[in-house]
Amino acid sequence: MMMFQGPVRAASDLAAANIQAAAALLEIAKTAFDAGDHEAALRDIDLALTFVPQSPHGHWNRGQVLLCLGRYQEGLREFEWRSQLFGDPAREVKTPRWEGQPLDGKRLALIAEHGFGDCIMMLRYVPVLQAMGARVMVCVPPPLVLLMQRLGVPVLDNWPADSEMDFYCPLFSVMTVLDHGVADIPPAVYLPCRLHEARTGVGLAWSGNPEHANDKQRSIKRSVMADALELKKFTSCQDASFDFAHTAQLMARLQHIVTVDTSAAHLAGSLGHPSVHLLLPFAPDWRWYNAAAWYPAINLYRQTVAGDWSGPLDRVRQAIA
Repeated sequence: MMMFQGPVRAASDLAAANIQAAAALLEIAKTAFDAGDHEAALRDIDLALTFVPQSPHGHWNRGQVLLCLGRYQEGLREFEWRSQLFGDPAREVKTPRWEGQPLDGKRLALIAEHGFGDCIMMLRYVPVLQAMGARVMVCVPPPLVLLMQRLGVPVLDNWPADSEMDFYCPLFSVMTVLDHGVADIPPAVYLPCRLHEARTGVGLAWSGNPEHANDKQRSIKRSVMADALELKKFTSCQDASFDFAHTAQLMARLQHIVTVDTSAAHLAGSLGHPSVHLLLPFAPDWRWYNAAAWYPAINLYRQTVAGDWSGPLDRVRQAIA
């Protein structure tokens, strides 16, 4: 046994060195990504994956960069590594996962993932799957249940029993299975609401989930936003009520909606509100690099200097004056 100690230790040392090299390259990639240089970030990530080819973090980050670059089919395939980072919610489910099998007459459960806004954004695929013959049901967090009942399909706040579904699919895997790119994204307004003719006032959403990795960059203090927009009165569109159907009713009465990158933007866009103003950090989330494909009517105001909201807020102030 002693004769193998040297080679085993050498292999172990090499593996540790590879992990360290990959981690360093991913940090360099993050710096490039935060500076908006996605091509450089992708090169660094690809190099990191030569050292640790099975790195879930490496593939997840690669997916983020590819999506920013509009390379959706590649990026979403990399997103499939997320189960190794965040766990697989279907680990105890016996029902087969939908991977492109025929759907005619089949019961398909769509499983919510990530944040509320992600769910709202991706549930536009319900009509697409229905057109393929699926009998769709959606499983979403409780605050979204009443809102999603507008889809006209069964809405659950928990997993259905195996006997109640033929297939399941995580929401972010639908595009992957369909091999959809930017040009294939379905219409934004799939939750149309009856907008009041005499809409008045401004609704504000100034912060998102504080546990979000990028929340410090995307959120604004309420007082800073209201003062910069010169608003003495406004309506909160924050998710404090934890009932998105109620928030949708509020939005239908408002003349303007001003929001940071949070679920309020997705909700307003999916409702078809005509005056939505979205404030974005210098390095926004991947979906906003192709915002016109997701929400063509939303107005974007992106920082030109990282951390400086003065310019975007001033442009919004002029737009809603």
